[in-house]
Amino acid sequence: MTQSVLTIDQIRIHPGSVSKEEAMREAAGILQDAGAVTAAYFDAMLQREQTVSTYMGNEL
Repeated sequence: MTQSVLTIDQIRIHPGSVSKEEAMREAAGILQDAGAVTAAYFDAMLQREQTVSTYMGNEL
């Protein structure tokens, strides 16, 4: 049996754009609320972003 980390009710669709940092903070918060990561995850995301960009383009 597989266990899902995220469920359909955790998906967020915004009508406008937000900053990259706001999107990362929200994603980290969703994962933390799901018990998948600790509070340190957001800081780790920021550190990784300084090394390699997660930019995907095409408004993704």
